[in-house]
Amino acid sequence: MGWRRDGDDDDPYTDEPAVLGPWQLGYIPATGEIYATRRCHYREPQVWLLAAGYTDPNRARQLLATLKRHMGEPNSLLLAAQKAHIAARSPAHTDDRDAEMGLSTALVHRPDHERGAGGMERG
Repeated sequence: MGWRRDGDDDDPYTDEPAVLGPWQLGYIPATGEIYATRRCHYREPQVWLLAAGYTDPNRARQLLATLKRHMGEPNSLLLAAQKAHIAARSPAHTDDRDAEMGLSTALVHRPDHERGAGGMERG
């Protein structure tokens, strides 16, 4: 059970349309990075860095939990990458913008001179 990248990662050994793909999302607390890794029998393993700057493990886990409900959607891996990147790089979000993006908690990345403790701030 995993995230999908339609077209490139379809299983060549089945005629069934993919509902779930070979990608898994993860978080590395020591580096503050959210990543995706592909593991399957028909493609080479691969790792993608989706976003950096998530220094608060609780916020990173909350983002991953929020994204999980999109796992079965077409190209869900790309959707997760986009949302993780936007949340890490955007200016402060309003509650309306958070709802529009499908995020329950806004995670924003601030330049070094604007950061508080931990480098991440809730918008």
